[in-house]
Amino acid sequence: MSAQLLFDQFAYADRLKRGGFTEEQARASTEALGAALLQSVATKQDLAQLESSLRAEIVRLDGKIEGGVSKLQSEIGRVEGKLGSDIDRLEGKLGSEILRLEGKLGSEVLRLEIKVDSETERLESKIDFVAERLESKVDSSAERLEAKISSEHERLEAKICSENERLEGKTDAEVRRLEARMDRLDAKIDVVKAELKSDIAAVKNDMIRWMFIFNVGLGGFFFAALKFVR
Repeated sequence: MSAQLLFDQFAYADRLKRGGFTEEQARASTEALGAALLQSVATKQDLAQLESSLRAEIVRLDGKIEGGVSKLQSEIGRVEGKLGSDIDRLEGKLGSEILRLEGKLGSEVLRLEIKVDSETERLESKIDFVAERLESKVDSSAERLEAKISSEHERLEAKICSENERLEGKTDAEVRRLEARMDRLDAKIDVVKAELKSDIAAVKNDMIRWMFIFNVGLGGFFFAALKFVR
């Protein structure tokens, strides 16, 4: 005995697509079910065949989803590995750069110290020479030599002070310049680390969102299939 059944093909196809079916699969399944319902009321054998077909389709979709999830997890692992390698490389480069700058700074300070010592020795030697030369002329003109010695001594002291101040200022300026450069490098590394952490968080969030969408779609499909079977 046959019976006329009401069947909303559009609603059924829409449920199948929400459950994970492609549009072609949903249309084919809807047309097949509509034709079967139009011919007659389904027998137990028809229901068994339909259930078997749906189970096979569910198994195929499960395999496809598992393959997609596995591929997605592999891609996440590859991206995290690459990011970790990039961070290690940047940290190593930063460490090498800091060591190089520290070495350069130490060499520059040592060079300046040697130059100051050499200049001091040269001036002291010159002072000694002038003093000896003036002392040799003390007997001929004591007052003139004393005045000249005093003047020369003051000039040399002023020159020594001026030279020391200039060298100290140059050393301080060089130290400040190197410290500023190191600060810029630190700031740049902080920016790179922040960007890498932001990229990692974005990738993880995308992966979680897609896995949630997969699970929701699969749950909807199971719900539609079970409702249909009942």
